[in-house]
This record gives sequence, structure tokens and C-alpha cells, in this order.
Amino acid sequence: MKIKNLLVAVVIALLVTLFFNVQTSQAPGEEEAETTTVSFFMIHEATDDPEEVPEDGYEFDGCGPEYAIEVEEEVEGEGGLESALNAMFAINQTPYPGTTLRNSHYMSELEATVDGEFVDLEGIAANDGHCDSPRYRAQVELTVELYSNTTEYPEGRIIRLNGSESNWKCLGDESGLCE
Repeated sequence: MKIKNLLVAVVIALLVTLFFNVQTSQAPGEEEAETTTVSFFMIHEATDDPEEVPEDGYEFDGCGPEYAIEVEEEVEGEGGLESALNAMFAINQTPYPGTTLRNSHYMSELEATVDGEFVDLEGIAANDGHCDSPRYRAQVELTVELYSNTTEYPEGRIIRLNGSESNWKCLGDESGLCE
């Protein structure tokens, strides 16, 4: 009986200790990081089934009809284009009604910085060739367009890959003629 009472007392003491000493990942005196929602585009690879064609996507030509779908993600910080692109580069896929949207950039090692009209993508742009290149470009270009004020940037923003506009424009070109 004494052992049973002792065990009950120990369990109660542990529960009380856990209740009053709940640990958080936040360091003492550190404020919780602000989060915001950013939007970017993911890829829906359509089939020939008209039931699978998304109504809320942007169609583009890849290797068959494909769609870029706008999604939202919570990120730390202020948000904006730079945060949206970097969040997009970090995610592999996301659920979507009836399917999963995929990210053509997931295997890349890119980091975006935005300075006025320039969107600089630095790092390795890995894609799977001529079918993946249109997906790759659509995701970035539609996301950039989403965050570009047409009054401030009437000609659009300039996307550079590793410091060069032609690196971006020629991404996926296998002809050797692109400059």
C-alpha cells in the first residue's frame, strides 16, 4: 500500500512539474518571430481527363497541357517577392484537391534576392530538361509577376540567373543557339 501511495505521489509530482515547467523553443527574452503569408506558384501536371483540369490555374505549354496554381505559405519575416521565391524553392510538393502540386525547383539550390527591378537567382538551377524548363520558368515568372506593380515596373522585373539575364532566358535551351 505504501508503494502504491508513493507511486501516485511521484506521478502527481511529475505531472505538476511538467505542467508548470513547459519548455518552449523560444529563448528567454526572445520575442516570437512574426510570420506572414506569401503566394507563389506550384505545378499541376494535367492528364487528358477533363475532370482533372484545374479551373484556377494558368495554362502553359510544357510537354502537354500543364497548369501553374497559386498557393500560399506561412513564412517568417515581412513577406514579399524575395520571401515568396525562397519559400517556393524550399518546398517539394503541396496538397491540392484531387492531386498533389509539385515544385520543379525542389532539386535546385537557388536563393533569391530582390533589389528594385532586379530579381537575382543565385546557385544551381537543376531541371530535368526540355519538359521541365517551361514548368521551371512558369513558376518563377508568374510569382514575379504576382508581386510586380505595373506602375512601378511597367516593363516587368528583370530576372537574372547567376548574374546574367541570358542565363535565365536560355535556361533549358538545348539548341546551343540561345544568347
